[in-house]
Amino acid sequence: MTDKEKAQQIEAIYNEAIEKLSKLGKERQDIISGYIKELEAQKIDAIRASILSKE
Repeated sequence: MTDKEKAQQIEAIYNEAIEKLSKLGKERQDIISGYIKELEAQKIDAIRASILSKE
């Protein structure tokens, strides 16, 4: 394998790794966003329950 072929192979591996990291970053953001929405919904439910119990 020539140096040029080695360099191309390394670059292909590097580009694939960057792409996978980007996808993982997006998945991480989606998971965190979903978790935050779930916590907000629980907080709203708790506030509603508190308000209704005071009436």
